[in-house]
Amino acid sequence: MPIAPLTNTRAHATEQPPVFLYLDYNGVLNSGTRNMLDEMREFLVGLGYIKYDLRITLLSKRSGHQGRNSTLDELADAGVLDLFDNIVFTNHRTRHDHHGGTAATEHYVYDDTEEKTRRGPDGLPYHYQYGYEFFRGGKEQYIHNQHGDCGDIKIVFVDDKAENLEAVLALNPLAYCIEMRRRKFYTDPALCKHVHNLNELHEAIMTAGMLKPKTGNAPWRTTSSSRPCTATEHATSPRTSTATEHGTSVPLGPPTGRPMYGEHATSSHSSDDGMEILTLLGDADLDKIVALLLWMSQDFQREIPNNVIHDTALDTLIRCADTPNGDALGWLHTDAVAKLSKTIDIMMLPHPKELNPTPKDANATLAFMRRAARFRDEVIWDTGRHTTTDRVELDGDDVSSCYKRFGRNLITHDLPPHQKQEAGYRLRSDFEGDTQLSGKQRSFVDHMLHNVLGEKKVAYRIWQYGLPSIIDIDMRFRVDVRLLQSSMDECIRWYVSLANDIADYQAQEGYTSQLAASSLDQEEQQRQRRRREALRIARDAMRLGTSLAMQRDNSKRSYNDMDDTEQQIPEDYETGRTKRVKLSHITPRMQGA
Repeated sequence: MPIAPLTNTRAHATEQPPVFLYLDYNGVLNSGTRNMLDEMREFLVGLGYIKYDLRITLLSKRSGHQGRNSTLDELADAGVLDLFDNIVFTNHRTRHDHHGGTAATEHYVYDDTEEKTRRGPDGLPYHYQYGYEFFRGGKEQYIHNQHGDCGDIKIVFVDDKAENLEAVLALNPLAYCIEMRRRKFYTDPALCKHVHNLNELHEAIMTAGMLKPKTGNAPWRTTSSSRPCTATEHATSPRTSTATEHGTSVPLGPPTGRPMYGEHATSSHSSDDGMEILTLLGDADLDKIVALLLWMSQDFQREIPNNVIHDTALDTLIRCADTPNGDALGWLHTDAVAKLSKTIDIMMLPHPKELNPTPKDANATLAFMRRAARFRDEVIWDTGRHTTTDRVELDGDDVSSCYKRFGRNLITHDLPPHQKQEAGYRLRSDFEGDTQLSGKQRSFVDHMLHNVLGEKKVAYRIWQYGLPSIIDIDMRFRVDVRLLQSSMDECIRWYVSLANDIADYQAQEGYTSQLAASSLDQEEQQRQRRRREALRIARDAMRLGTSLAMQRDNSKRSYNDMDDTEQQIPEDYETGRTKRVKLSHITPRMQGA
């Protein structure tokens, strides 16, 4: 039943500058789960009670005329057309989809005079004649065209697609971006606020409008200190209050000088009791695994107390660990614990070759993992070989496609400004769907994967098997301790398998040579230069041997026409001596690289 129209009754205050709110339609305004039109209407009416000057623009990608009319029909049925200051449709999501031509705005009028079912409060039919804009370009282009580079203007942009949010931040870095999704998020929480539904979105908009214009980090970051945060602090969610915060931290393991993850304690009482009995694990490796489970179970912290989550993590370790006799019956036998501990170090500690190493932000790492997983979902749906994205194992070709797509996304959004000007980093678009990357571009992508995840194998495992289910929980369903237990078990298996993959990769014959080739040690660098020079000479000898042997066999030159050196070269080539010399200077190719 269509609803009577509402008019925009928001009072434009003069005490502070206006806040420009840009709302997506699909996935945001029409995301109601009970009654879409009623929930949309309730949300937009609620925005009218916010105590500041809010200018609302609907900004949705609708390239076709029929699609635009369909959206406007739904807004008219909800009676909310007049609650917008402006309605804009774009023919592309971002400027990267807009090939050729200049961005331009066209004006249209929505007229529903043929609609007979809409009735006002007086029972009489009513009709809309509403002017809207059609912008030929991307969403971020439209916003930038409206406001330019003015840093004192407050912009709030809401969307459900990470690429749109990243594109807006690229052109408008001071904008407040909000990602709205029911399940998993793909943007960095340091850059974008995350909300699940319209109620949370209303609170986020109300909060964002009252904040001062952005000058640095996003306002919803909960760390108030400007000091560098350690990996231990990042291992727990900002909402988590661990027992260690109320007690004395005891260093675990040898004093290596590196930040520890753990320093977590288990409590036999709820934190509400005011009394906590601290029992430190006393093992650095197991402590890291507990911190890993706590970090991965952030979605459960809304429904389950923190001390219960911590106890469940300890129970998981007990179930998966060795038997009292030392038999390796569980996933976490002694060798697996050592491998998993090393893998956590790889992911969460800075690379030892960094000149100015700083601890990683675990939440940013988690956001990067989710961002990578987004391209796995895209490949699954585009190939059409599977009906679901859950628990699907991708083959090598599909994993390679994920790598290329994610690589192009990294180059588009994460390439430093000074490198964007270099021709070698310009993405190729020879045909529709072209995803090829050059060697230079692959080098940048590999650097980003190593820098954020510590090892490319982490990304490859995400693309092949998906993320652990513990960070992909559908919060619409019942969340209880049993689900937490099964999710933690699966998380342990996922990470142990990842640790085995990394250990097998590093155990290959060529791994040590690969590390030596990029060593910062001066003596090792000189040795590598000598090796590369010897390899160049051996390759030249191979080419010359091939050429001389062919000339001799084709009767272009006889053996007697060659001097002593030339006679020796084909002989070394045919006996395999030249090839053996070349192979002795080649770094072995790594399997699974």
